[in-house]
Amino acid sequence: MVSAARRLASEQGVRNVGFIVPGDEAPFPDDSFDLVNCVWVLKYILTDAGAERTIAEFCRVTKPGGYVAVIEQVNRSGSLLVESEGYYQGRALYRTPGFYIEAFKKGGLHLRHHSITNASPLFWAYSRVQRALYGPAAASPAPGLQWVTAASVRCDLLAGRAMKFRSGHHFFLFRKEGEA
Repeated sequence: MVSAARRLASEQGVRNVGFIVPGDEAPFPDDSFDLVNCVWVLKYILTDAGAERTIAEFCRVTKPGGYVAVIEQVNRSGSLLVESEGYYQGRALYRTPGFYIEAFKKGGLHLRHHSITNASPLFWAYSRVQRALYGPAAASPAPGLQWVTAASVRCDLLAGRAMKFRSGHHFFLFRKEGEA
């Protein structure tokens, strides 16, 4: 994922961005941020030890009283390795919600909120059609397919109900102990 982001930034001429490989020590002092946001990153770290190191870094750089928000694909019954997942078609490891809750707890962050997100399954159909028509680097929505996005938004409530099967997108909000 980081390689794809670096390549895309280079292709687009973006120069004001930096990338940190998950699991590396972040180049920030302890207690640097009020909020750390992580969306669909941890599933691409294929070892639990690597994911735990990344979570420990999130915890280290979050200020006392600060928050870490995570949206991740999880599996309720146990870890599940998926060979070709998502837009990047990379390998992913869906962990249980309990894995994330315990890993953040070790770093001094406690769960404040946990819910199933309203990510619509139509989003994936839309992205696959767009990729088929315009290639993997399509920068803007495919012409004539924008109605799929509108339908996807309208289906969010139904998707939230339907995602009670064994895997789905979950939102976690963790808070670091201490005063802000």
